[in-house]
This record gives sequence, C-alpha cells and structure tokens, in this order.
Amino acid sequence: MPTSRLLTVAICTHNRAAILDDTLQYLGRARVPEGWRLEVVVVDNRSTDRTPAVIQAAGTRLPIVAVSCQELGTSHARNAAVRQASGEAIVWLDDDVRVEPGLLEAYAAALDRHPDRALFGGSVEPYFLNQPPEWVRALPPQIRPVFSIREVASADDPFERGRFPVGANVMCRTVAHREVPFDTELGRTGSQGPLGEENAFFEEVIRRGNRGIWVPAARLAHYVPPGRQTARYVANWYASWAESLEVLRTGAVRPTLLIGVPRWAIRAWLLGTIRYHFLRLVAGPESWLPALCAAGFARGVIRYYHRNIFPRALVFSEGDSTSSRPTG
Repeated sequence: MPTSRLLTVAICTHNRAAILDDTLQYLGRARVPEGWRLEVVVVDNRSTDRTPAVIQAAGTRLPIVAVSCQELGTSHARNAAVRQASGEAIVWLDDDVRVEPGLLEAYAAALDRHPDRALFGGSVEPYFLNQPPEWVRALPPQIRPVFSIREVASADDPFERGRFPVGANVMCRTVAHREVPFDTELGRTGSQGPLGEENAFFEEVIRRGNRGIWVPAARLAHYVPPGRQTARYVANWYASWAESLEVLRTGAVRPTLLIGVPRWAIRAWLLGTIRYHFLRLVAGPESWLPALCAAGFARGVIRYYHRNIFPRALVFSEGDSTSSRPTG
C-alpha cells in the first residue's frame, strides 16, 4: 500500500467559540482527497471564552492538533501554526467560514497539477445570518475587500501583482512558509492593529521566485456579522489598511508633514468627510461609498503618524461603539 500524503488545515482563533464551532462542523463535512491524510491545526490565540472546549469537542470528529499561542496577534498565531504543521502544504481558513465539501479535493488536485507553484488561492463569497442593508447586499467593489470576498472566474490563472488571495481561503506549500514567516508588526492584535500580514507574506514569497495560481473550485463562504455591515466599520477597515501600508513603507521617502502628519492626508480626510456627509443626504451608495473609503484611508494615515491629533470617530455618526473596530 502506498504511503498517504499529509495535508494541513490551519485555523487561528481568538474569542469566537460559537462561530469557530460552526466552522469546524462544516470542515468535518469536507471530503478528504483520495491518497491523503488530514491534520487540522487550530491555534487558540489567548482566548478567554469557551474556545478550548470547542476545540476539544471537535477533536472527536476531526484530526485536530490544538496549539496555544499566548502572544496575542494574528501573525504570532499564524507563525505558531506553521511551526506545528507537518503537511506538505497548509490550507489556511478563517475561524468564521463554511467550506464547501470539495474544497480540500480541489486544493490537493491543484498541488499535483502544478508542482512548480507555491501559492494557491480559492473563491470566497459572503454569507449573512441577518438581513443586511441594501448597500451591503449589493456588494459594491469598495466593500468586497472589507468582507474578504474573492471572485475567481478561471481555473489555473496566475496571480497578478497586487491581486492576491485572502487569508480566509488560501493554500501555500509548507516549505515556502518555513522560509518566510509572517511579519509580526502587521496583523490584528485582538480587535486592533494594522492589516496586511497576508499580502506582505505573498509579496515576499513571490519576490523569492515562487509563483501562485487560482483554484476556483476551492470554494467557501465567509461570515459577515451585523457589526461589520455599517459605514463605520468600512471606514475603519480602510483606516487599518492605510496603517498597514505605512508600516510597509519603511525606508521609503516620506511626504511633507504638517503638524506631524502628511499634508495630503489632512486634505483628503477633510474633503472626504465633507463629501461623505453631504452625499449621504442626497445620493446613493455609489456616490458616498468612495468618499467614505477615502476619508477612512486618510484617517488611517493620520492615525499612524500622529494618533492624538484628531478624535478617532469624528467622521461618522452611523453605528454603535461595538461596530467601530474591524476584527480580522
């Protein structure tokens, strides 16, 4: 009998026991590819809720390897998963997804079909447990990255620079992970901090001569909770994204500053804020969403340079305090 190959699924989680349980239930229904074995590495990133109990219970249904990472932060948790992983490739899933039954089969087939590729990206669509606002249901382009949506039309298309998979549904050969750790200056720390640890990783892997390929048959749905279905959340996501880009500008030429922050960011923040408030009264989301995102992005740059110059929530009146922070 030939020896079976090992595929790792990695999930990092922090205080999301209920939704993690749902994710593991769906993963348990996924078909394991013929000739493969599965290990599921679940990293508990310093949770204080029922997460350990959920992981333990899921171990009766899945080949789970439980890992405790006490250093809070998405990148720390991801690096802990890589250290534990034994498979020849790692399939990364968020803790709030519903995988389709054929996802693992699609990724395993892609590994065989493209032995020269290191990165493999799947399709991500949203799912809602409530009735979201119309502007959210329409999924305009500005909010698709906010909800980790990734539409993949053609099989075996190579990655284009600047358009990478999302961490909710991506696979990477383990050897590439051993060479390139996730940058711990990027990624969420609890519910705060800059984004971008995934894209920084992809950029570095490709810079080293590796290539990526899209696998549209590797499909899943990503949960969009009510707290993310607000203008406040969208703006804060863009602010966090701007902060992550500034982190990556190390060594680059810095812009001209005014009171400690870039002049262009102050101007963009003011104009975007005014446009957002005005257009929200007189026009539809196709008009006010770009202004909202521009204001949020500029506010993120300002926050990075000089966090105490402006109040954090001056721009927006929509939503309550529980929806004001993006969470991964």
